[in-house]
Amino acid sequence: MGGRRVGRVVGLWRYPVKSMGAEALSFADVSWHGFAGDRRCAEDSWVGCVLRIGGLQMRIDKRDGRCAVITIDPMTKERNPAILRAVAGDRQGCLGVYGSTVEPGRAALHDSVFMESYE
Repeated sequence: MGGRRVGRVVGLWRYPVKSMGAEALSFADVSWHGFAGDRRCAEDSWVGCVLRIGGLQMRIDKRDGRCAVITIDPMTKERNPAILRAVAGDRQGCLGVYGSTVEPGRAALHDSVFMESYE
């Protein structure tokens, strides 16, 4: 298993309901549909790359366009419009990426993240 080490997993969160608070995990089973129990989503300069994290491989497919919901703290319900202004101005309205599972497996805290290939 080659590849260049590009990081280490320091946290895993699943969002069972869109726009609601995250659930911290110590590991995540990842299938063809993403994290078990999560809505489907997944980083920007890595678009087109394949990452190996623990026992899974995922391809980073495209940038994720954001809407005003990112201005609302899911725990306190407080709004901060500066967040969306920053994303719109600095990141062309995108924050995060969408990914696809290449090989299902398990990712856990402290797993190394390796970049397998560029497309």
